[in-house]
Amino acid sequence: NNGLDADINLFYLFQSGIRLGIGAYYVSYVLQPQFGAEKVNNVQLQALLGYGVQFGRLRPYGQARLAYVRLKLEGFHGTGPAPPEGENPATRRHGLGAILLGGSEFIVSRQVTFDTNVWYGFFATQPLDLDAVNAPEVSKGQSWGVRIGIVWYTSR
Repeated sequence: NNGLDADINLFYLFQSGIRLGIGAYYVSYVLQPQFGAEKVNNVQLQALLGYGVQFGRLRPYGQARLAYVRLKLEGFHGTGPAPPEGENPATRRHGLGAILLGGSEFIVSRQVTFDTNVWYGFFATQPLDLDAVNAPEVSKGQSWGVRIGIVWYTSR
């Protein structure tokens, strides 16, 4: 609920249509009250590999991304005694993820395209004990989305 999502990628588009690059993804959202967390921040550092073919002004493409994932729960302190002042390390989880993405770019000029894509991802992190809110331990998740954006090529 009430999420904020940002995605930035730097990639090189080879003449063959292969794209190779790195990216960063951030999403922040509020969990339902029964899960005990006020807000979750999900940060992913990604390596991407993709391929696209151009048909006139349209360039459909596919991408696979591998990610280092860091989840941080705010407002949840788990079981046990109250944490000391400052950030509670028990609320951070690290892991790995993968994303599959399909999309299409509409070429506006040599340096600008409009991009639409759909994606599905999954991740696994260190387990998080949710006994304090009568919920099972959590260590993996999945997400999907639809994006519309602008791609800017700095040099062509």
